[in-house]
Amino acid sequence: MRIFSYIFLLFFIFFSNQNSAQKKQLTHFFSSKHPDAQLIKEPVAWQVKFLYGTYGMQTLGKKLVSLFGKHATTREAHLKFSTDKKLTKKQIDYYLKCYKNFINMQEFIIPEQGFSCFNDWFIRSLKNQEKDRPLEKNLHAISSPADSKLLIIPNLSQDTQVTIKEQAFNLETFLQDKNLAQNYTGGLMMIFRLAPYDYHRYHYPIDCTVSQEVRVPGIYQSVNRRAFYAGAKPLTVNKRSYELVTPAGSIAKFSDKPIIMVQVGATAVASIVNHFTVLPKDTIFTRGSETGYFQFGGSTIVLLFKKDTIIADKQITKNSLAGYETAVKVRETIAHWKI
Repeated sequence: MRIFSYIFLLFFIFFSNQNSAQKKQLTHFFSSKHPDAQLIKEPVAWQVKFLYGTYGMQTLGKKLVSLFGKHATTREAHLKFSTDKKLTKKQIDYYLKCYKNFINMQEFIIPEQGFSCFNDWFIRSLKNQEKDRPLEKNLHAISSPADSKLLIIPNLSQDTQVTIKEQAFNLETFLQDKNLAQNYTGGLMMIFRLAPYDYHRYHYPIDCTVSQEVRVPGIYQSVNRRAFYAGAKPLTVNKRSYELVTPAGSIAKFSDKPIIMVQVGATAVASIVNHFTVLPKDTIFTRGSETGYFQFGGSTIVLLFKKDTIIADKQITKNSLAGYETAVKVRETIAHWKI
């Protein structure tokens, strides 16, 4: 009888539902920032549905879920970096089938000899970013750093409320720096969630210089919206790194308003690779140029702005306040500097 009880419990966790409004916020996002954009249902791996169902993490325990994340990262790193051609093709074909409505391979560079391993496909480069991801000409524009789902938190306090379950988010814990956190209290936070099917290279949102990278050790939890709702706090417990991105070049007049750019790893993310770490500190990077990339897995970029420094896109903000993410493309305008 005990085995049947366990089976029943597992099915209960997997199929348990939130109320309809909350469930839709978890499973849907707006297809773009256009005022008439439709809500799109996002495909999610069954493992995430299971572990982060309504009662999944509460029942299984946060420690067990964290151990799963660590195990998954180690296991997937081995598989996704394998140079076995049959395995590589099988893995890529699975993703292309599973996410057929979300991946357009015509946008990406495909090596003549094919991809050497799945991870090479995962960190694929855009073929023509000027054509497929054009920049707005306005020098005061701030661009999305990634193809992602964007959530804007307009008023950032030390213990602001994030996600539809309104979990407390502590800025000092996130940055591991009390003084730096105080400088951004009352500011604005943008959370860019990258799904496994997204382009996983990220770019500079502005013309800038970049400070030294700060690394914060952590564990591995999913950054999917279900994880937040189930009680996970991936922003403050996951492995992450951040740097100060200071306006320069064409927008040097805003140099006293640096942006904090944070890369957050997640389940199955093997590493965060930032190109600027091997370049001179005074290098000026242009808006839309590549910053780095995430190895295999889901991941998140967070931008933190000081109080009253920018004007965020009104439609994305409206969607966010209603509890929905908005799909954005890398180099797409998401805000403007406040003049």
